[in-house]
Amino acid sequence: MEEKTIGQLAEDIKGLVQHFEALCARALAHPVFPYLPDAAEYEQLFVLGEQTLRDDLTAGIASLAPVIQEIEVGLENMEKYRDQVPQESLSN
Repeated sequence: MEEKTIGQLAEDIKGLVQHFEALCARALAHPVFPYLPDAAEYEQLFVLGEQTLRDDLTAGIASLAPVIQEIEVGLENMEKYRDQVPQESLSN
């Protein structure tokens, strides 16, 4: 099986979040929901799911930010030496 691209994974996450939010909204809006004996347990699941998503996404962003910063610094350093590269190499 072919490994997914980062863009594909991002779309998967987006779809998963939208599906989760839609399911929670449907459950909360359902006319039977308020009468469920375990409605509070479901509400806890909604909160747990939201917090899990929030924590995981926040951690992912936090761990990626320094990597992006290092790449940006590397590109800035490369630009300093652009004029030292033979012109034919720049056209490739």
